[in-house]
Amino acid sequence: MYSLITKINVLQIGSSSGEQRELRLSVHDYQSYSFTDRSLPISRCSVGSTCQCEGLDGSIFIFNRSDSSIGGLREVGEGKYEDPNTGMLVDIVDEPETADRFRDIWAIIVCTLAAIGAFGSLCMFIYLLVVYPVRGGTTILGYMLCFGTILMYALVFAFVVHPSQEICGLRRFSLGFVYSIVYSALFVKLVDCWRTKDKEDIYMVKYNKIGNPWGLFFSACLIVLVQVMINAEWLILEAPGMERVYYNRMMWPRCTPDDFYDEGLILSNVFNMFLIFLCVVVGLFAFGNEKNHWDCRYTDLIGCIELFFY
Repeated sequence: MYSLITKINVLQIGSSSGEQRELRLSVHDYQSYSFTDRSLPISRCSVGSTCQCEGLDGSIFIFNRSDSSIGGLREVGEGKYEDPNTGMLVDIVDEPETADRFRDIWAIIVCTLAAIGAFGSLCMFIYLLVVYPVRGGTTILGYMLCFGTILMYALVFAFVVHPSQEICGLRRFSLGFVYSIVYSALFVKLVDCWRTKDKEDIYMVKYNKIGNPWGLFFSACLIVLVQVMINAEWLILEAPGMERVYYNRMMWPRCTPDDFYDEGLILSNVFNMFLIFLCVVVGLFAFGNEKNHWDCRYTDLIGCIELFFY
């Protein structure tokens, strides 16, 4: 008769601590059941839920899993983070602040060009406001267009700086709002060009009732109001926020949701895309208007180019 004696070595591969009995495994000692996948097991208890678990001795206990992760990393101490997939400590070099990008060369160049554009547009706005002799007709739409152009250049700074909760909200609201100011003025101007297409003399065109300068301005503001409502609903239904994302040993700030924020900005401008399309269509109807140095043709050409890039 032979007796088989098996020697069992016990090796600690992790630890359990805290009232919630949180299990932490060592990536060096843990051996997965798979020969190809050595990643640590993921808890079946989803974040923010309460689960009923069974201990090694058969006892039943309640586990509340809370989310203490930052940028996909789990905080294990003050200034210390752990990768939940590998269990390894991650070295965090820096957490960029809001104005840190102004030290980069590309940011300095972009902001300088934006500042020059905003200053030039402001000078043109003041010059036309003071010197331009004709104050009737669609002149007020030109002032509105200059004002929107100034805001477009100023908006560049909001997208250069690193995001915060306030800046994320500013980006989401201002992007569509600023562009709607410009496109609404162009659309009303093209409608007026279409209206005056068959007039032989520009001085025979009457600007009264809703066609007076303030009526044209009010019509453009009503179009802008549609975009304002879209942006306001987005801010109410999904409050702006900022989260940290780990990349290249740094915790980069990103607007929430990180995986759909850029797409959300594009979708918030669908109304502006439709407005550009209307500008192109109305511009084609007014294409034969030769008044004001064929400005309807240039406006229609600009609309086609913008629609292509959108």
